Amino acid sequence: MNIGRLFRTVRYLRIKQAACYVYRRALQRTETRLDNPADVEQRPGVRLVTRPTACVSASGDFGFVFLDTPRTLDPDALDWHCADMSRLWRYNLHYFDYLLDETRSMHARDHLIEDWIANNPPGTIDAWEPYTVSLRIVNWIDYFLRSQDTRPLKEDWLSSLYVQAAWLERHIEYHILANHYLKNAVALVFAGAFFAGTQADAWLDRGLAILSEEVPEQILSDGGHFERSPMYHCIVAQDVLDVVNILTSSGLDGRLAGLAGIKEQAAHALAFLRDILHPDGDIPLFNDAALGIAVHPASLRKYGHEVLKAEAVSADDEHTLIDKPDSGYYGYRTDRDFILIDCGPVGPDYQPGHAHCDTLSFELSLDGRRVIVDTGVSGYDDDSLRPYVRSTAAHNTVRINDIDQSELWGTFRVGRRARPMDARLKRRRAGVIAFTGSHDGYRNLPQRIIHERQVLVRPPTGVYEVTDRLSGSGEIQAESYVHLHPDLSTKRLDGRFQVTESNGRPIMDIVPGGSISCETQESVYCPRFGVHLPNTVLVMRKQAVLPFDMSFSLVKIPL
Repeated sequence: MNIGRLFRTVRYLRIKQAACYVYRRALQRTETRLDNPADVEQRPGVRLVTRPTACVSASGDFGFVFLDTPRTLDPDALDWHCADMSRLWRYNLHYFDYLLDETRSMHARDHLIEDWIANNPPGTIDAWEPYTVSLRIVNWIDYFLRSQDTRPLKEDWLSSLYVQAAWLERHIEYHILANHYLKNAVALVFAGAFFAGTQADAWLDRGLAILSEEVPEQILSDGGHFERSPMYHCIVAQDVLDVVNILTSSGLDGRLAGLAGIKEQAAHALAFLRDILHPDGDIPLFNDAALGIAVHPASLRKYGHEVLKAEAVSADDEHTLIDKPDSGYYGYRTDRDFILIDCGPVGPDYQPGHAHCDTLSFELSLDGRRVIVDTGVSGYDDDSLRPYVRSTAAHNTVRINDIDQSELWGTFRVGRRARPMDARLKRRRAGVIAFTGSHDGYRNLPQRIIHERQVLVRPPTGVYEVTDRLSGSGEIQAESYVHLHPDLSTKRLDGRFQVTESNGRPIMDIVPGGSISCETQESVYCPRFGVHLPNTVLVMRKQAVLPFDMSFSLVKIPL
């Protein structure tokens, strides 16, 4: 065991978080039985504005596609514990997002609920993880509210749902916190709103109390989510909208004194999302982010408009400076071109589990399509791909002496972490956009290195100039990476690298500065969970005595 690394990891945990982690791992005896309630009553008047879903439809009533991996189950012998599938795939099976898939027959969806109840008693592995229970509670309630007018809800369905809420209340994820904790709270609110009675009121009040504390902490003042993952930003934004939805639709507005503030923060989160989207309408892939997991941004923003009744969440600007100092996202967008730079913390100190070594990395779209990409994330399995996609070499930034910016280990652990030192975005004369930022991720090395990056965007000419200054003392080797979208290729032409589409049309030149050696390597692009596509990365390398600069330019070739 690496004691130093472990100390650098756990020193940031909150006291209650660490205590609950120890309790959960060493002392807690998980209940395998919970008594079914004698009488379960629904609260009258509970309603929901239709919630969007990211669920992918599959062929047939019992076909499923999770993590881009299809599987059809036998309705007469449903395998809820598919041993040959990843754990995250199995979690998705137990989330029940597919209940909101209207292409499935109601008979099939009802059968799935009944079979799950019969074969997954409390404590069953995968099925009863608190995060999984939280998603399932919300999805079952949504489905019950959508369908209860077409046939009666069965008593055993309601009893199981009630038991799941009681289980969740005993297993709130204090050891994880962050988006898991918020998800637990949302589920308690839904269960408390759906059921009537003293216990239900207690769930509702407890969930709202957690939300009242967590939403102001987790949604930063610039609207971004504090884990700095665009995917989890979308998930949390929907969580908050879901709470507003069930409270306002069901006449329970008065149960949350700070509801107006929660609505305002939800609107800020949607405005933040609008600003960081690529021209293709989808999210960047910084930190743990993948396409197709959260609800698509267009659907989420539409849902926000329906729930909040706010025009501000759907407005768009053709030319926008992206200046998000709390989240650490900076850039510039037009209706066709887009650059976004990450210069934020790896996440909240006590929960950086979704962090990557992407400080001062960037993504670039030209003429509406992604050109320079983040590697993304393929899944959360403990395999060789997981450490790579989190590494510095998987991002469009600089690595020193083959060492990562931050000390990432395990599947979600972070020890030493790079910290942004400053970041500024300004509009200069002649329309030039200037970003400058730095971090201390290499200050622990003997050379005491600080990495500073300047990016100049010249909109009229389509030129992006990137200069990295490495300060300190001594000799080092620095490598700067530029990852290209898999549909693109590159070839060396007279001291530059020309990037072309599959049809041979050139779209961009990459022009390295002087005294830099360059080579192309094979890498991998993971835009979705379960997907890893081969792509090309340009590696620019320089070995010299500090301080020194490295630079390159990206020159757009007009259509």
